[in-house]
Amino acid sequence: MKVSTEQAFDMLPHAADIYTKLNVRDYLQKNVFKPKKGESTSIAKKLAGADMIAYILKNLPKAKSDFFHIIAIFESKKVEEVKSQPLTQTMVSIKAIITDKDLMDFFKESV
Repeated sequence: MKVSTEQAFDMLPHAADIYTKLNVRDYLQKNVFKPKKGESTSIAKKLAGADMIAYILKNLPKAKSDFFHIIAIFESKKVEEVKSQPLTQTMVSIKAIITDKDLMDFFKESV
């Protein structure tokens, strides 16, 4: 399933709110990717990515409402329906959103 333009425009304000509520900018400034001496660049990038995922997961409750709105927009459902659906269904949608090449290219170009 691909993210439509309409869905992306509806999701963007929620994504921006998540970025702000989780203080992602501060996290990135404090944790700039720097390979340690003797550490390969590819391993350092993977570790930095894993640390970022852990940071987001730890702080996600701060932006839970926005997260549910993004999934609801993607699935064309009401937020309450997303909250009560099986976690596996939500995870499939998350994967579809974050692996949407066009959407991720947009965010990479924006940075």
